[in-house]
Amino acid sequence: MNKSKNDIAWEQIFERHRILDRIADKGRASISSVEINKYREARLMTKFDHRSQLPKLFADHKLSI
Repeated sequence: MNKSKNDIAWEQIFERHRILDRIADKGRASISSVEINKYREARLMTKFDHRSQLPKLFADHKLSI
């Protein structure tokens, strides 16, 4: 299965901002739309109408926005 552009961008964001470490440490992580826009347009990266549309990282770790 090929990764979507959103999956690729979220992987980069999670790695760069150590999102999973921040969640483990504080129970949550925040990131601005300005920062998300550096990887891909934030409105495209954060719109999920159905659970099946969640990026793989979110589904695998039971995360939501």
